Amino acid sequence: MAEWSDSGWWQVGITGFGAVVAALSAWGSWTLRHSFVPRDEFDASVQKSEDRDVQIQTRITELETQIKHLPTSESLDIVRNQTTRLCAETEGLRRMMESVDQRLGLLYEHLLSKETR
Repeated sequence: MAEWSDSGWWQVGITGFGAVVAALSAWGSWTLRHSFVPRDEFDASVQKSEDRDVQIQTRITELETQIKHLPTSESLDIVRNQTTRLCAETEGLRRMMESVDQRLGLLYEHLLSKETR
């Protein structure tokens, strides 16, 4: 029986193993290439994200500006106090007008009764 070293099978075995390793490497490279995002798609995605971030930042800035212009609790208290005072003054004026109206009615009746005599 021939030995491995004499027959040259070890050279064939190593060559075959090298071919298998090369094929697996090629297949692995091809698979990895397809698992990554192409550069143009990545750049488009980054640009889209940046545009969205700018829109969000603009909306946040607009909301902050609107919030700054909202009345504070102190200013609402002032308006509430002024409204309460205005209601009280209006009620006083209404009562005064009723009194004047009543007196004018009496005066008008008196003048009518004088004219009819």
